Amino acid sequence: MNQDASAADHVTRLYVRHHAWLLGRLRRKLPCLQDAEDITADTFVQVIQHPQPHAIVEPEAFLATIARRLVSRLWRRRHLEQAYLARLQQLPDEFGSSPEQQMAAMQALHDIDGWMRQLPIRVRMAFLYRVLDDMSHEEIASKLGVSVRTIGRYLQQATLQCLKAELSGERT
Repeated sequence: MNQDASAADHVTRLYVRHHAWLLGRLRRKLPCLQDAEDITADTFVQVIQHPQPHAIVEPEAFLATIARRLVSRLWRRRHLEQAYLARLQQLPDEFGSSPEQQMAAMQALHDIDGWMRQLPIRVRMAFLYRVLDDMSHEEIASKLGVSVRTIGRYLQQATLQCLKAELSGERT
C-alpha cells in the first residue's frame, strides 16, 4: 500500500471514530445545527490537508483545537457582518444630488468595484443581485443555479472582502 492510500485510510478511520463526537460537541456550543455541521466538515477538511495525518497522536484534542479556531473565525465573521449591517442602516435612504454627494457615491462605487474584482465572478454576481436588485437568497440561488447555502457563503465572502478593504483604508 502506498503512503497516500495509507494516509487516506488513517483519515477515514479518524473520521469514522470521531465525527459523531465532534459534531455532538459543536452542537452543544453552537445554536445552529447547520453551523455545527459546517464546522465539523471544515475540521475534517483541515485533517485531510494535514501533511502527516499519522502524526496526530491525540485526535480528539487535535480536532477540538481546529474546531475551536473555526468557531472563533465564524463568530468574528458574524461580528463583522453585524457591524457592516449596522453601518448600512446608518446611511441615508438616498444620496442627495449635490456634486459632493454624487462624487462621494461615485468614489464608493469605484472602491467597491475594485474590491470586488478580487472575487470570483459568481460571488460578485450574487453580491450585486442582493445589493442592487434586492433579490432574496432563494432568487439569487435560482438565477445562478446553486444552493441557497452557497449564496449565503458567497455573500459572506463578498461582505468580508468589502469590510477588509474598508478597515484597511484601501482605495483602488
